[in-house]
Amino acid sequence: MASSSPTSYLNATTGTVIDSNHPYFLHPSDHQGMILITITLTEQNYNQWHRAMKIALSSKLKLGFIDGTCTKPASPVNLAMLWSRCNDIVISWILNTVSPEIRLSVMYMTSVKDVWEDLDLRFAQTNVPKMFNLRKELAFLNQGNLSISAYFTIFRTLNDELDALSAIPRCDCGKCICANNAKLEDYNKSLKLSQFLMALGDQYTAIRGHLLLMNPIPNLSVAYSILMQEENQRESSSNTSAGGDNVALSVKQYNNGGPYQTNS
Repeated sequence: MASSSPTSYLNATTGTVIDSNHPYFLHPSDHQGMILITITLTEQNYNQWHRAMKIALSSKLKLGFIDGTCTKPASPVNLAMLWSRCNDIVISWILNTVSPEIRLSVMYMTSVKDVWEDLDLRFAQTNVPKMFNLRKELAFLNQGNLSISAYFTIFRTLNDELDALSAIPRCDCGKCICANNAKLEDYNKSLKLSQFLMALGDQYTAIRGHLLLMNPIPNLSVAYSILMQEENQRESSSNTSAGGDNVALSVKQYNNGGPYQTNS
């Protein structure tokens, strides 16, 4: 009998040693009751669920089972058994993360690829209507009574989802010398910062002007950090001028290559 190594696992059913980098590999802790992600699929959150589940399955080397690239082998029998075991496990993982109503509709499918394609066909929206809704939400988004942190989270989430649906075209030929990719990146950074600042409350008018005058223009993470300093200063002190001094110092540090120089 072959002995297992730190990167291999001896399957007790088939007597086959499976390398840990093989799609058929299942760790002893990988069981049918595992909850891979915390998002439960409903009719309204397919895109978020889809992305989270793909990340989780990728970490388990099981993407091939849902996209059809890892098909059931005709022989030998022991490998076919391992494929069927993994197929059933992945089906269980998906069933564990969908709502009871949706679970009943796919419960009796025997192929995880069929389950995945059925859910995609039923709940995935085409890009154009989804992008329209996201851009509409961004257009009407306003800080209102939200904290900087809450407003930033909503704004970043909408933008990230929009980027996932419609990424900015980039040249990847490796021969260009026009630096268009860098120009597009700067344009996109400027656009997002402008959108983010436009919806801020009137109490941030002064700091908004400071951020727009920064050179080079800051990205969203830098703007968020400076705004959080301003918000904290407002909460901890009744002296309104202290907040302005704090902002001026942050802008000066940034322009002089200080802690806000590095883009994230």
